[in-house]
Amino acid sequence: MAILGIVAASALGILANVTQGFMQARAETAAAENAQAALTRIIHEVANIDTKRSYSLAGNVITYYYRTDATQSTIQRTGTNLQLNGNTLLSNVTAFTTTQQNYGTSPAVPAAVSMQVQVVGPKDTVTKTYSAKIELNSQRFQ
Repeated sequence: MAILGIVAASALGILANVTQGFMQARAETAAAENAQAALTRIIHEVANIDTKRSYSLAGNVITYYYRTDATQSTIQRTGTNLQLNGNTLLSNVTAFTTTQQNYGTSPAVPAAVSMQVQVVGPKDTVTKTYSAKIELNSQRFQ
């Protein structure tokens, strides 16, 4: 009977670890899906910048005119939220950076976007980085 009790206690400990591992993986998967959705939206927005009007990809802010909009748009990190015109695209963002090379006469100007997302799970907190390179075609909207 004592041996059966020891085996049952061990099995419960293993089951608890398996459950926590499952919940951690689930939290990381959900965060990855949300980060990918936000990155896809940013890629869409940046790829459709009207490069004939004023735009800036510097530091942690993207300021631009979308090709069909009359008003200027902004993507930025505010606190731990990544926002598009004040609407939250993603939360738990610990870093958001943008860079753009200036090739002057080149029709295609590459831009880079990178963000770090903190995933809080039952076992631990993990920080993941997501990034993309986007081509700004300055000849697109002539």
